[in-house]
Amino acid sequence: MKKNIINITITIILLLIAGLGANAQNSLDNTGGAIKNSGTIRVKNGQVKSLPDTLGGRVEFLQKVASSQQIVPNIVYFQLVIANQAKKIVHDLRDANNVIKPLVVLDSLIVVDSAHFTTRWIGYEPEDVHAKSTVKNNAKYSGPRYIVLNAENEPQDLMGVGSFSKLMIDNPHGVNVVSGGFLIDEELKLNRGELRNSQENNFTMMDTTLIVRNVGASLAVEPQFEASVNIRYIGTGDLVTGPETPSDETVLQDLYVQNTGNTELSRNVTVNDSLFVGATVNTLDDTLTFTSDINPVYAGYNDAAEIAGNFERTTLVIGDTILLNNPHTWLLFANQADMAAITRIVSTVRPLTYQPYPGGDDKVQRIINLQGFDESNNLIDQGMAASFGFGWRHLQNAQFHETGNLPVPELLLQLWIGNNWFDFDSNEPTIDFATNWAYSDVQSISQFGEFAIGLPGMISIILNARMYLEGAYLKGNKGRMHTELNNRGLLAQTNYDAYPINLDTKFDPTLITQIPDSAVDFIVLEFRKKRNDQASFYKTVYLNTDGRLFDIHGDSNIRITRQDGIDSGGGNYHLVIRHRNHSPIITAEPIAIYPQNNSFLYDFSQPGLIEGSEASMKIVEINDLGQRIFALKGGFLNEDVALMGGIFNVTQNYTMNYDHEGSWIGFTKYGFFNADYNMDGLINTRDFNISWNNRRQ
Repeated sequence: MKKNIINITITIILLLIAGLGANAQNSLDNTGGAIKNSGTIRVKNGQVKSLPDTLGGRVEFLQKVASSQQIVPNIVYFQLVIANQAKKIVHDLRDANNVIKPLVVLDSLIVVDSAHFTTRWIGYEPEDVHAKSTVKNNAKYSGPRYIVLNAENEPQDLMGVGSFSKLMIDNPHGVNVVSGGFLIDEELKLNRGELRNSQENNFTMMDTTLIVRNVGASLAVEPQFEASVNIRYIGTGDLVTGPETPSDETVLQDLYVQNTGNTELSRNVTVNDSLFVGATVNTLDDTLTFTSDINPVYAGYNDAAEIAGNFERTTLVIGDTILLNNPHTWLLFANQADMAAITRIVSTVRPLTYQPYPGGDDKVQRIINLQGFDESNNLIDQGMAASFGFGWRHLQNAQFHETGNLPVPELLLQLWIGNNWFDFDSNEPTIDFATNWAYSDVQSISQFGEFAIGLPGMISIILNARMYLEGAYLKGNKGRMHTELNNRGLLAQTNYDAYPINLDTKFDPTLITQIPDSAVDFIVLEFRKKRNDQASFYKTVYLNTDGRLFDIHGDSNIRITRQDGIDSGGGNYHLVIRHRNHSPIITAEPIAIYPQNNSFLYDFSQPGLIEGSEASMKIVEINDLGQRIFALKGGFLNEDVALMGGIFNVTQNYTMNYDHEGSWIGFTKYGFFNADYNMDGLINTRDFNISWNNRRQ
């Protein structure tokens, strides 16, 4: 057995001596059949074989001929120096278990003097190069494997002006760049710990290189970028982006978010080519901008993959789906005109968040906001025509479930306009139980803004109107009416089952808990699609002392909802105004009742809007500006059955004898009566005169 060992040892020594310079013999100790090196071994030419698994001291591979190659065994070195022009190739020797061993350097890895150190050679499949201490590179490392800085107990130093094809930082205590200037040709992988570069000691990512950052790793300062870079986030857990993201918005080409937790932007980020979203990307305080004309890709394996926050698209393709914050939120413009000069869109989605507006907590727990901008950065929030898809998370896990107890088939898209919600006709939502999402779409939207997903009926259409009643009008009081019926407590005696309130079958008297002090009387609004159609719906309101119409809650912004009967999105309607003892009026043309007209005041004290114009109304005053004020004619008793057809059709405004005789019959009666045409609670000659003067008009 001893004889065999001696023969093998001698063979190794002979091979080594054949390839070493003269100085190498003085550093080689072969006692006991093992090489013990406490000095320097310089391998100036040729190859080495059968080195021990660990070799101490300093080993230098120094072959010079540029067209030649020198094999560097993949063993454990204390110090390793790679120098001169010959290509130094890492070997792929295997251990006793037939596993390829990594090349390991315990103290210093030094690549200098125009050296080319590589793990790329035909027929070789080496592992990574593990550096446990200082790495100095003033030459070149290339190949498909990493040089890995992976000490476990203390920080490491990195220095030099050379290049790395692939460099990995895998030290929990971090790596200090003590002398900068090196280049990354292919990939920098931040696996563990911080790479502590600085403005003074920095490095450069060459064009089209890749930065891979794992959860728990980081970079101290933004590196220099030759031209373009790509970034990939990986690992288990949450991650906050850092200075690896370029401040120059033209540099970042591809971004891949593949960690399992949330990824939060620490500053605005612009992606110019490809975007892969495999996790939740939080951009609530910053904006992720995507300039490419291709759509982002959302991972099908993670139902939480979406952009939660601000997402900007700057290249809008006509006739194709423009994906926004998740695979179910998108826009589609059919042609250039439909875009209304919009050149970029900012879409903000806030998952698990209720809209802050009234009724917001009765909706899906998700906020969607759309903003459009033209080339001059002007906001465009209306005038476009786009199909719009929207989605929300619907799953068993209550922590992320956004639907709540709402019935999914009834949910639709809503937009906050003014101070109410506007409903869109939406397709019935689909629930995808495989991906834990629910989604729907709207064929066309013409406004951007704050969207929600809720139940129908909350339509943000507001009617603002002013009108007067002849009987209650106070001349010389600057367009005001008296409130005598209300002051005397008589308005509370209103018969809700009588004309005209009985027309409004959706009116709920239980909602009248307190009549406002400024209320003159009740008015019923009738809405017709066409002049001679039956009513589409009715709305009962208060008439205020200043002529404004108020809803039954005392708000001058009269909300008209789908529950009232209006079409989704609003429409054009002839408006009929009805009162119990004044003549009804109808608009000559349909008025546009849409959200965009919410702030418009319809002034029915001016007869221009009314069919029949001045002949259909009563002039009650000429104000200080010379303006004539008109009111509904008083003295019309709807109890006259023969007159009912005329009143309902609003074709002939006239009184019958019974109308003025009604006030004569009830003369001196006190209370709430329809024959009390001046509405002061007492029937007297003033009431008779109002009806008499308007007879057969």
